[in-house]
Amino acid sequence: MIVDASLVIDAVADPGPRGVRARGALAALPPAEPLAAPGHFAIEMMSGLNAAAHRLQHPLHPAELAHTLASAEALGITIEATPWADVQRAWTLAQGLLRYPDAIYVAAAERHETALLTSDSQPPAARVSGVRARGRRRPSGG
Repeated sequence: MIVDASLVIDAVADPGPRGVRARGALAALPPAEPLAAPGHFAIEMMSGLNAAAHRLQHPLHPAELAHTLASAEALGITIEATPWADVQRAWTLAQGLLRYPDAIYVAAAERHETALLTSDSQPPAARVSGVRARGRRRPSGG
């Protein structure tokens, strides 16, 4: 299963409904299901967690970032290199309405012939490719 940073950030940093849904989605996976993410996952995680910790209304505080990263690491997600084939496929996918970083997740899911687990508002795999997408809809503006 490919997981994207939005889902993991919600799972480890959001005590509200978004976090509950994200943790539930991860808990519903079979224990033997390997979790993987493309290389830019780490950058998106750091950027997203830092932004959340510095957002006035967000419950995550900067002092908790190290602990939150450790919680994300404990999920056992393998961060893999992004092969050129995924770069090329993502470029094609991004010619539509899909953001390039999201397209990399879709390309990785296609390569692995697996699902993409996301919290993004429009699971890109469901719209763009034959990948089985598992996600939830995020309200507009979220």
